[in-house]
Amino acid sequence: MNARASRDLLDLPGGPLALALGTELRQEHYRFVPSKELSEGDIAGYGGNIAFVDRKRNADALFAELNLPLLKGLEADAAVRFDHYQGVGNATTPKLSLRWQPLNAVLLRGSAGKGFRAPSLADLYSPPTTGVSIQGQTDPLRCPVTNDGTKDCGTQFATLVGGNARLVPEKSKNLSMGLVLEPLPGMSVAVDTFRITLKDTISNGIAPAVILADLGKYGSYVRRGPVDPAYPNLPGPIASIDQRNLNVGQTRVAGTDVDLRWRLGAGDAGRFTLVFTGTYFARFDTENPDGSFSGGVDQVNTTTGGIVPRVKTYQSLTWERKPWSFTLAYNWQKGYTDMPGATFDDPTDPAFRPRRVGAYETLDTHLSYTGLKDIKLALGIKNLLDRNPPYTNSGGQTSFQSGYDPQYADPRGRFIYLQASHAFP
Repeated sequence: MNARASRDLLDLPGGPLALALGTELRQEHYRFVPSKELSEGDIAGYGGNIAFVDRKRNADALFAELNLPLLKGLEADAAVRFDHYQGVGNATTPKLSLRWQPLNAVLLRGSAGKGFRAPSLADLYSPPTTGVSIQGQTDPLRCPVTNDGTKDCGTQFATLVGGNARLVPEKSKNLSMGLVLEPLPGMSVAVDTFRITLKDTISNGIAPAVILADLGKYGSYVRRGPVDPAYPNLPGPIASIDQRNLNVGQTRVAGTDVDLRWRLGAGDAGRFTLVFTGTYFARFDTENPDGSFSGGVDQVNTTTGGIVPRVKTYQSLTWERKPWSFTLAYNWQKGYTDMPGATFDDPTDPAFRPRRVGAYETLDTHLSYTGLKDIKLALGIKNLLDRNPPYTNSGGQTSFQSGYDPQYADPRGRFIYLQASHAFP
């Protein structure tokens, strides 16, 4: 149930002071019903019986927002929200923003606030199941001695995945500042910088490749069997790697967004619109269990499990002449230095040279027609040139998708779609 109300309170030099109030009341329900075979543990590879799960919780919120037009061209906005999640906790998250337009062609803006995200019921209570890691994983403590390709070297280890009832909510602090210019009629240039600090980041476990690469930091996530009498001076073989959901600590993100738009009239030929948007990540650092931080831009990130490219852009040209519209778009992501291969690369070898993963580029098209009353038809093609994802060693080490990073590139290739929509009067 949602309820909202707003009204003007009094007049200020820049306009009316407005107040908005609201509340949200809802119940969340997570229900997992395993098949008879799963519940009785008759399917191999799941680690035994899979339990029935039926969980509910109430989630309530109150919020208020005050719009203050202090002077002509100067406007402030203050908001606050209170959330209560049954069994998880409460949070009060304020936000303050300021907007100043000293000239018609110049706008300055900024905001500061806090954020809150409660773990979902699935995050908390998904039943634990056993899986396997991707192929090619190696126990760095045992493999150099045993050379056992079945238990220790270039193999797959059992993993434990599922919910974690001890998860706590994510909380964040956010700061942004920006500038919008209109140097020419129909042209806008927006530049916004942002800084986000996320506390208690919820992650679907740490990738086995990352855990095994640094047992000094992540050894607590490895469960071992009894010591092998044939190797009494070594720890027991790996029994499983814990990949259940967890709060991994802080995530620190900073960067800049750019948005350029230019609309050009062409008389009887219609109108053209040029768009350039892009994001530059100055940092994307995540906290390790020992309290240190690892940089995550242009390299495998322990939280995301994939690559966060430092630069990502989108460019498009749109031609409009009623009833037709056509867009050609170009997507580009910066290349990066690849991680070592799982089997053959040895970063300690003086002759080792890291390989580069090339930039990822795709073209998209979209054609629409609105010449029929209340009907819009569209034909589009994603990845027009059928570009394959660039090869990376991280594919097959941080995910099951061997050979490419599913977070960095789309493996589907050329994708053609049709759309039809009808607007009712």
